[in-house]
Amino acid sequence: MRARVRVRGRRARGRRAGSVDAGDVRTVRGVHEEVAKTVGRVDMSDDANGADDVEVEVRHGGKTRVKTRMAMDALTMEGVTRVTREACEDATRSLPASALTFLGPGGIKFKGDDVGRIDAAKNKKGSLRLMLLVSASSDAVCATKRTTMTGGGSSRGVEALRAARLAKEAKRSEALTASASASASSAKQRRIESWKATGIVGARNEGLDAVPSVLFEDSADFRPRIRVLDCAFNVIERLPAKQIATLSGLTRLVMRDNALRDVDAVPWAALASLKSLSRVDLSGNALTGLPTTTDTLCVVINESIQTLTLARNAIEVIPEGFFSWMKGLRHLSLANNRLSALPRDLRRNSELELLDASGNKTIRAIPESFSELKMLQVLNLSDNAIDATGVPSIVLREATSLCELGLRGNPARIEALRGLDGWSTFDERRKKRADKALASRVMLGDNIFDEGAATERFERY
Repeated sequence: MRARVRVRGRRARGRRAGSVDAGDVRTVRGVHEEVAKTVGRVDMSDDANGADDVEVEVRHGGKTRVKTRMAMDALTMEGVTRVTREACEDATRSLPASALTFLGPGGIKFKGDDVGRIDAAKNKKGSLRLMLLVSASSDAVCATKRTTMTGGGSSRGVEALRAARLAKEAKRSEALTASASASASSAKQRRIESWKATGIVGARNEGLDAVPSVLFEDSADFRPRIRVLDCAFNVIERLPAKQIATLSGLTRLVMRDNALRDVDAVPWAALASLKSLSRVDLSGNALTGLPTTTDTLCVVINESIQTLTLARNAIEVIPEGFFSWMKGLRHLSLANNRLSALPRDLRRNSELELLDASGNKTIRAIPESFSELKMLQVLNLSDNAIDATGVPSIVLREATSLCELGLRGNPARIEALRGLDGWSTFDERRKKRADKALASRVMLGDNIFDEGAATERFERY
């Protein structure tokens, strides 16, 4: 907003021209954010004709808004502000005089609410020119700007500007939404292409509540080429049996740390039908039990599954014969469940090399049938309730590959175990294994030289 105030006058008889008393002034405030915008200019000059009034002309927007005559006594800051306000219409009526600054020659500044005279600002020709500055930081200007921008105005121009602005924002929002959608679609397509190229479906920690449905669409011609399905760290509650059974090339299934809970949440029959599947990781779920062999309908023996991890669940009982259909099982983890006994029929899994049932707390004995596990090398039963009477001598003697027995955190103490019949046979295998590791300079772990149980002296403290 720009306004120009031009005051022309003649010297009054018996007094000096240009003498103006400052008063309470209210003036226009612009809606621009610039701190100093030129709003008006006041020109005062003497004339020898001796008239006691002056002509005041206010121009705004290139047009004359006010043209009147004022007496010299009335030519004060208040008078100048009044004609300026009339020239600038409604925009100045709510502005306080303190919001104005008049800049004179030599950098002299006058506030709109000053009360002193402004004679010092006259130049040698007897005229007075003042530049009116408006601060854009005052509350009234900001209020005026907010009213104009947010709907306080009622003119057709303001409404048109507002409508154009809203339309522009809506268009921009639509463009951003379309761009995000296109980007997401493009990323999804690239991901599917990666799955096709590598045969590895990686969908870890994505908040999924189901296996990606794109794998089971009719157009998913790459299903037979999927080798790995990794959906760990999600919230999946159930695996779809029919769909899983179509992944004929699957070798590894990782569903750890999900929300599998019910007995039928895992389609064991479908897993049994996958002849390439070798590793299944279901640890860190909430499984409370396993189905019976009849329920799983495992009529076909699976010899491909070698590693099964059921650690960190809530399994209390292993149904009789559940593992019998996994003829090729070598590594089995039942750690950190709620088992009170180990399944005796594990003797049927003749290829079993490692069994980890640590952390179940309430297992009290090793089944004697484990003596038939001729391939069993590692039996970890730490943190349970087994004492020396729960370790059968026949297992120590006839499980001919057993060379690592973990019984720490149990009532059994090494002094009692050393007195068992068959312990010396087991201990000889353990030492032979340690010697072989030393000779080959290969360390097999911290337990290689450990007898597997705590000593009496540690129990005392």
